[in-house]
Amino acid sequence: ILARSISHPASTIFFNFPLLFLPIFISVLVGITNRLQYALKTKILTAGAEILLSEIYSYRTATGMYVERADERIGKALLKVVEMVTSTVVGEMSLSRAKLEQIRLGWFAVSPEDDGFSPLSPDSYIRQRLCVNLKMNSTKTLNLAEFFFKARV
Repeated sequence: ILARSISHPASTIFFNFPLLFLPIFISVLVGITNRLQYALKTKILTAGAEILLSEIYSYRTATGMYVERADERIGKALLKVVEMVTSTVVGEMSLSRAKLEQIRLGWFAVSPEDDGFSPLSPDSYIRQRLCVNLKMNSTKTLNLAEFFFKARV
């Protein structure tokens, strides 16, 4: 075996090169992935969006803690959610508070005439919030079922 490796030094270089540089490459790749943390940022932003949606619709339907002093409480609740999201790893992204406010103000409108903060009747809430979620989740379920059926075949 020793005689073969001496007679073929190119083969030892060929096998030693990956053994030396592959762990370094993997370490750099893992470091970059951990630094970017796209999955974690996505989960934090999704959770923040759902909390904001819940607070806005609770405010608009005047339920829960929004029965009395609703305007004061919604301001505090939204500020708390924005601070929670921006204090995480998501805060390292280039999301400014002004940009978040602009997105928030336009996101809750359900029609061009809707300001996103007007009171809603229970029927409007069901039509605008629950039916939209039901449709979205039904679509996701069908897409996942189709994906798993194709993956099985």
